[in-house]
Amino acid sequence: PLSIDEAFLDVSGARRLWGSPGRIARMLRERVHAETGLICSVGVAATKHVAKIASTLSKPDGLLIVNEAETRAFLAGLPVRALWGIGPKAAEALESRGIHLVADILTAPRPVIERALGRAGGARIWQLAQGIDPRDVETERSEKSIGHEETFLQDISDRGALRSELRRLADRVAARLRTGGWEASGIALKLRYADFTTLSRSTTLAEPTDVGQRIGETAITLFDVLDLAQPVRLIGVRAERLQPSGVAMLALWDDDADWRRVDAALDDARERFGGGAVTRASVLGPRRDTGALPTNPRLPRLPSDGPPSR
Repeated sequence: PLSIDEAFLDVSGARRLWGSPGRIARMLRERVHAETGLICSVGVAATKHVAKIASTLSKPDGLLIVNEAETRAFLAGLPVRALWGIGPKAAEALESRGIHLVADILTAPRPVIERALGRAGGARIWQLAQGIDPRDVETERSEKSIGHEETFLQDISDRGALRSELRRLADRVAARLRTGGWEASGIALKLRYADFTTLSRSTTLAEPTDVGQRIGETAITLFDVLDLAQPVRLIGVRAERLQPSGVAMLALWDDDADWRRVDAALDDARERFGGGAVTRASVLGPRRDTGALPTNPRLPRLPSDGPPSR
């Protein structure tokens, strides 16, 4: 699954049973409509990237098949913004150099693309423009989470104090993510009032993260829309839908680059001097919790040489 209403299918092993990819796509659309009454769009291609573009172009109720031999020609006529991973900033960097279409990427010297997008980003976009996308369809998903929560010695009604606690918890969650080699695609907030009424709110991130600042900002956004009708007894932050670090397609522009460097420095200081050696100035003050124990057992640590093979 890519989202709640979108998924990739690898039909390479189903041709003998069900026919060509195009026939399977038509059967799928017919079955969805027959069983749910809903329409859907389907893109068929040799790679995930091109199939995603084809599906987008055929919305809301269409089918677009791009044969492998026609992939380069299909991509060439598209605007650069159609490529997966090119956002507004990357598009502006390319367009300022006269590169507006994928065809322009194909004819431009590769160093020009890399100067505009960085070496790694330029290499990746050059590959996508060629129709090269080695990523496999992932058929399994691990539903794991990492969380911390605090039960206060005295119930708290001050929003500022609660935001500070969320920052503290988010940093601890992020540190455990980085230690284990994980990134989170979702963030959840847990809040319990003085009368033990408990609320949970969650959201999906645009990109997986292990950055404390990003997790904290997301948790605070979830918190700020809640009505503090009474003091709070417990508050918690949880990172959900975890995946090994680095498996997602990297964004060409990392808005959290500075915060990643801060986290790396904090991790180094904690390793050398202990967990309480360094913290945010905004969370300094008397402890309000009774232990702030993790909400779940410690996850297995991934090997240092990268994510497990599949």
